Amino acid sequence: MEEVSFIRKSKPTAPVIFSAAIQTTLSAEWVVAGKVTLSQERVLTFPEAPSEAGIYRFRFLGREGHRCYIGESAHLRRRFGFYRRPGSTQATNLRINALMIEHLSDGGSIEVDTITEIGALKQSASDREASLSDKAVRRLFEQAAIVTDDGTEIESLNR
Repeated sequence: MEEVSFIRKSKPTAPVIFSAAIQTTLSAEWVVAGKVTLSQERVLTFPEAPSEAGIYRFRFLGREGHRCYIGESAHLRRRFGFYRRPGSTQATNLRINALMIEHLSDGGSIEVDTITEIGALKQSASDREASLSDKAVRRLFEQAAIVTDDGTEIESLNR
């Protein structure tokens, strides 16, 4: 009878289940969509928006300074419709609608930018395909945009 022995030369490495660090690079570019206008009936009109997921930014431009509001949506066109005609229980939509009407009535302008395409989400040394159809990815980019604008002389309307 013969006997076979196996000798391990190195210790086995444990599989990586949870990352030890967060190192992420995000990239996206704002695309100018157009301006929000106010009809004589005091109803907001929004520029044409795609029926897809994305990030949006309302830039309130006025004599006393600039403000902005940044948000995310699974359907940009529908989202703009909610700002145009907010429901009685939609607190944020009501607040932004009122701010827009007041700002435009006082002679200011509101420009809209959107992001519907993003670069790959780079994590550590690898790129991961990411899509704005994923709510977590949209929220990540939305928060990154808010933080980025926070370092400027622009008043944020996000609360």
